[in-house]
Amino acid sequence: MGNPKYLFCFLLENLVVITSAQNVIPPEVQERIDSFVANLMEVEHVPAFVLSIVKRNGDLLYNTGYGLRDRENNLNADANTLFSIASITKSFTAIILAPDYNFILGDKYRSEKVTFRDLLAHRVCTMPESFLIGSDEKEYYYRHRYAPELCGFRDGYHYNNGLFAMASHIVAHLAKSTFDEMLTDLLTSIGMRDTTLIKETDDHDNMVQRALPYLWKDNQLNNDNNDTTPNC
Repeated sequence: MGNPKYLFCFLLENLVVITSAQNVIPPEVQERIDSFVANLMEVEHVPAFVLSIVKRNGDLLYNTGYGLRDRENNLNADANTLFSIASITKSFTAIILAPDYNFILGDKYRSEKVTFRDLLAHRVCTMPESFLIGSDEKEYYYRHRYAPELCGFRDGYHYNNGLFAMASHIVAHLAKSTFDEMLTDLLTSIGMRDTTLIKETDDHDNMVQRALPYLWKDNQLNNDNNDTTPNC
């Protein structure tokens, strides 16, 4: 079927034209979408997939699941299946920095140089994952001042999970709240009531409606729940 990315763009172009004045996707277009998703899942070794298509006015055109969210127990993915989004969570930190708490990306905290913009743009240029996360969160953040420098400040880009997490910690501190509470408030305000935070203490083998993570290795999908989920 060719490159799935090009096919996806082609489908989107046709979908915009067909659905611009409709609230229902025609059967022939839905068939093409299903065919594309099936091809994508096969090529990319994706065990479960959920696709939602929403019009600009908020009308839901399409919302369905494909594949198995739990291969061991043969549980299908559906429109209510939840996926761990790992580093995509970073986007919520950036959103929380916006109007409700009167933050701007240039605000400075305990430093005359590093700003929120620097933390979120990964341009502090210190070594990522320099210190293991232990039981003491404050100690973990404190030790970042000793992280080796990889390049001059703002002279390069080095992805750093720890500093991004630090931004969320600082925002919560300034707001006299916790990041969990702020994120929950944000999700509730935009109607994402089923979205939840995964905690290290959760029972990761028994989380309702959640798709398990799988890793493609040795030409097969392997359940990677115990290693992946606690670190999401």
